[in-house]
Amino acid sequence: MRKIFVLLTALLVSTASVDAGSQVKNIGALGRITPAGGIISLVAPSVGTIAAVKVKEGEVVEKNAPVVVLHSSALAEFDLAQAELALREAQDGGSKAVALQQMQIDQLTESSAAAIALQRLKLAAAEADLAFATKRHERFGEIGGESLSAQQMEERQYRLDSARLNREMAFKELQRLELDRKLKLASAGKELERLQLNREVGIQRATQQLDAARHKLNLSVLRAPVRGTILKVLQHEGETAGTAAALQMADLEKMVVVAEVFQSDLLAIAPGMPATITSAALPRALNGIVRSVSRVISGQTKVADVTIDLEESHVAARLIFMEVEVSITPEKK
Repeated sequence: MRKIFVLLTALLVSTASVDAGSQVKNIGALGRITPAGGIISLVAPSVGTIAAVKVKEGEVVEKNAPVVVLHSSALAEFDLAQAELALREAQDGGSKAVALQQMQIDQLTESSAAAIALQRLKLAAAEADLAFATKRHERFGEIGGESLSAQQMEERQYRLDSARLNREMAFKELQRLELDRKLKLASAGKELERLQLNREVGIQRATQQLDAARHKLNLSVLRAPVRGTILKVLQHEGETAGTAAALQMADLEKMVVVAEVFQSDLLAIAPGMPATITSAALPRALNGIVRSVSRVISGQTKVADVTIDLEESHVAARLIFMEVEVSITPEKK
């Protein structure tokens, strides 16, 4: 019966025109008005009880706008806030600990460098004293024992020995300070690396918890995948979402007509050809352009879909799925 109806419609809609002695036959078919992007059925991302439906039928919503909220969203929002706080604490606390340790390293570097510099001055002074004591001792040795008493010789030797000891002590202290500086800076550097690693681990762990909280929140809120118009609200507050479509929506900015064209007429149709859309429900005939011709022919009705872009989408936007008559004008031969 469908095949017979399509054939009869094609015969009724088809018209003829003459141009320079050649006859051009319009191709008639039945079609339906539909959004270019189709009807989108929205199912909640998880099973749960609906807390609120945020939209109404006919309302235009933006992409990612929340349209249905589940009861689990309140707890998910709390977990998200806690995760965000934990991340800030991990970032701030870890950064403060690292900064404090770096400041201690800088202070240690500065103070130890100053101590070593001072000790080098002391060593230089001790070496100068030793050189002076050595020279005096040698001079007294040249004078001879007849001119100097034993007490004087002992005193010069004592001063020489004291100068040598002071120089040795100054040198040992310099070595101790340099080694102490090296060990302390190495230990402080290891502690800095540990704090930096702790900070990174803490931030990574807090980031993972934040991602998990966001995912949990996303599972509790159904959002519009595109900008479009809410066509039907199928579920309401208190009902269980996640097992069936809660809403239907579509982008009505671009409307098309999908016409069922009989197989014998398909080869005469090509993209870009003009088409006229008529119906008793339309205020006037609508113009369109063939966008595409399907290659798949139905086995029962022997028809294939031809998609036609409408030039006045706003007129057809309130008549989704309405059946219309289509007349396509092929190119003149």
